[in-house]
Amino acid sequence: MIQRGVTPHSLLSVVPLPPRPGLYLILGPQDLIPWALQTMTLAFSPKPIIWIDAANRFNAHWVSIVARSVYKDPAMVLSSFHVARPFTAYQLEAMMTQKVLSAAHRYQAFFSVIADPLSLYEGAEGRDTQVRQSFRRFIEGVRNAATRVPLVMLIPEPAPQNYFPALLAEATWRRRLQVVNHNQQLVEA
Repeated sequence: MIQRGVTPHSLLSVVPLPPRPGLYLILGPQDLIPWALQTMTLAFSPKPIIWIDAANRFNAHWVSIVARSVYKDPAMVLSSFHVARPFTAYQLEAMMTQKVLSAAHRYQAFFSVIADPLSLYEGAEGRDTQVRQSFRRFIEGVRNAATRVPLVMLIPEPAPQNYFPALLAEATWRRRLQVVNHNQQLVEA
């Protein structure tokens, strides 16, 4: 169901306009990613968006429904999302250190989204002795990319405490999705 209470004011607070280089961290409940897909479809499509789907939760059907609800062409909206799906922490690291900047420039992305990156690192914890080094390289990639392009990082809560502080330290801007007066809104975190 399309979430009620999404106003133009709350839509435009996802990133400052125009988006400037930096790391825009958005924290929220488990429905953060569907909320972000809806909000970005309503507010920004058909502007190009890079979507790195570490959560494996990009839902093309949902994006189409949201687009139709505001009389946008679903095919055009879907083609504005450039989706990559890393299945391991190492693939995510490679995307952040080697691919995101070139993709952002190639597609002239309005901004790039990394959806739930910490879950891949948390899932590899204890099974792989190199995961911490991979995370350090991931953070270096985030730091490097954020100096050149706007990055929106979606972090469903509770965030993995082994990795979250390093990511929080890199954030230019922090917001939390919560219910305010029966509406979902972004507030200062």
